Amino acid sequence: MTTQKSDVHAALLLTVRCIDAVENDSRANGCGVAPWYYERAAIIFARLGDPAAEVAVLERFARQKHAPGATPARLLDRLRRRHQATATAPSNHLHGEA
Repeated sequence: MTTQKSDVHAALLLTVRCIDAVENDSRANGCGVAPWYYERAAIIFARLGDPAAEVAVLERFARQKHAPGATPARLLDRLRRRHQATATAPSNHLHGEA
């Protein structure tokens, strides 16, 4: 959060690296991902005025196995609203490959 306030691009890079690490751990250990890093990235993209990237990170989250107890409904609802607002097709901006 502190990095996000001082250097938004550094915060975004760190957040995407965390997403990559969480997804790799999820695949290696058979667990699911929590929504936190995806939500942070979506917020940063929204603040940067990049709705396509915001949708892409939300789509990336939607494709993942979700951690038990995680509440992905809020992010999936955000994705639905962004699709409606921008009338975009699914994006490949952040395709989720590590």
